[in-house]
Amino acid sequence: MMHRYFGFDLDGTLVKTNGCFQDASIESCRQYGITLTPEQFNGFNSRGGHLHEYLIQRGVSDVVIKDIQAMRNEMHLLLLKCDAQWIDGAIDVLEQLRAKGKQKIPIITNSTRELVTVIHNKLQLFDYCDCIITPDLAESDYKPKPDGLHLAARNCANGEPVRWTYIGDKPFDHMAAHAAGWEPWQIGNEPLLNDPTAQPVRRIERLEEILEMSSAS
Repeated sequence: MMHRYFGFDLDGTLVKTNGCFQDASIESCRQYGITLTPEQFNGFNSRGGHLHEYLIQRGVSDVVIKDIQAMRNEMHLLLLKCDAQWIDGAIDVLEQLRAKGKQKIPIITNSTRELVTVIHNKLQLFDYCDCIITPDLAESDYKPKPDGLHLAARNCANGEPVRWTYIGDKPFDHMAAHAAGWEPWQIGNEPLLNDPTAQPVRRIERLEEILEMSSAS
């Protein structure tokens, strides 16, 4: 029997933190006289792009880019410490999936170990999952590259035939899932890209819908 296993993105999928990163990015640019609107931020972030790439396109020098990134990172950490919180239903879904005893729960995120540690210290992430794979691990990389999902599958499949599903909120989550041979599901209403590799197989409004589909699998 082929079991359906679930892996999860972190920011915007299980925890409310996306606003922290956006606000820190926009404010750090503003401090240096550079305009970055929410629409511009989402334009590169939804594809897995990075702030430094946006700044390079604007002709910003390497020295100033490093200063902006340092300020952004400091602001981001402070905002996470204050504002990070679980998305409604996340804890219950993770607990029920683990209680079934079939699967380990992996979280594959583009947040670094430092950021994950801050979120864990506030929300006790590891009480509800079995591993968190960050892009600064030796065998991983930033999504949309699929390295983190491949690593999760090796660590969490228990040697069983598995049909993996990845729950994420951004187009780069779906791109990583397709590249890894997983089925991408989108949580929420993030606009989709006009790119066949960035399309989710299913869209869900609530995390609790995962339990309904898991029972039917």
